[in-house]
Amino acid sequence: MKQIYYMALMLMVALTGSATLVSCGDDDDDSSVDSRVFGTWHSTIYEVWEYKDDVLVVHWEDLDDEKYRFYEIVDGKETGGYQDYQKNENDKYWDEITFKSDGTFSTIDKANDSSHGTFATSERVMTIITDDGIVKKFPYELNGGQLTITMDGRADQDENGYAYYTIAHYQKK
Repeated sequence: MKQIYYMALMLMVALTGSATLVSCGDDDDDSSVDSRVFGTWHSTIYEVWEYKDDVLVVHWEDLDDEKYRFYEIVDGKETGGYQDYQKNENDKYWDEITFKSDGTFSTIDKANDSSHGTFATSERVMTIITDDGIVKKFPYELNGGQLTITMDGRADQDENGYAYYTIAHYQKK
């Protein structure tokens, strides 16, 4: 289970560093920037559903700097049972995302992996274009000082058949 957690965590690092907030809209959209996202956001909770060959195999939550929670999966369905685990120093994860008023963003995580690019928002969808040209769509919600980003990568299986659906929660610094 530790290996699954580690693999999922490394995926989150990769997603956050390269494409966490990437989205693309139609060329006809009049994209603008939602000024409420300006500033620096610190990750608080990651909820991750991991699929292997389109079957749910793991659901876990990175709750805070001290613990994470795995949900029991039986025959591709969550049972409702879960187990909390204490993190060791290597498991502690965080990342920061900064959105600037000039339409640029930057991310950094505890491993010092970073990403930069531009962003725009339109109708609760964030469009991110990283400096290396990756473009993605991510629905987002702002509620007070909390930013929630949904990343649906279930259609993008890796070479081993794994795909992820993630809801990332951020608190404004």
